[in-house]
Amino acid sequence: MIRQIPERQQTMNTANLMKHALRIVWAVFSCTMAVTAHAATIDPGGSDLGGNSVTDFSAPGLASFEAIFGEDPSDLNTILVKFDLEPSDAPNLAFNAAFENHFAWDWAAVRLTLIGVPTFSYRGDIATAGQGVFFREYLLQDDTVHLAQFSPWEDTAVSYGDFAEMGFTNWEIDLHDLGPDDSFYLEVFVIPEPATFWLLTIGIAGIGCLHLRKRTHTDSVSKITA
Repeated sequence: MIRQIPERQQTMNTANLMKHALRIVWAVFSCTMAVTAHAATIDPGGSDLGGNSVTDFSAPGLASFEAIFGEDPSDLNTILVKFDLEPSDAPNLAFNAAFENHFAWDWAAVRLTLIGVPTFSYRGDIATAGQGVFFREYLLQDDTVHLAQFSPWEDTAVSYGDFAEMGFTNWEIDLHDLGPDDSFYLEVFVIPEPATFWLLTIGIAGIGCLHLRKRTHTDSVSKITA
């Protein structure tokens, strides 16, 4: 006995087949785009993280990373990230990032500096996760330096572009004819508010003096007991 498939079921099956076919077409298209889109990856050996933590989330057509500041009290506020470029045809890279504050010392501003050929060709969104509010920006030195200021000062995290995939607008970096096997650097410098900066400086100096006193005391004891 041959079972007849209801017309509604046939329509649903046809729709499902069309959806499946569209998924295959999109997958092939995405793979093609992945081949032709510019790709950048962070080179850990060529980067200087200053004791901070960086995780690479880059993908074809996107330079993306998360930086956690404050894991080494001796060097809290600067990282230098090296991006290595992979084969592509695209002249630009989308950019997003998140900078987290794990010591909760307040930031008055964040400065991004592109080192090499690239420039910031489009400035997307900037968002804060704590008390700070982004209120002013400057683009300096032929579009290679961007300074963002916060008021009140930010104590939690700052994100650039759509790092958290919440519908924000990514930034864009113009690579200016850089090709495969080329590289460029991005320096991130978080600027503490004055009071915290001086307290931090005094604290680090105090730690240094304490180590010096302990070393001097140890040397003196060694000489006496020798």
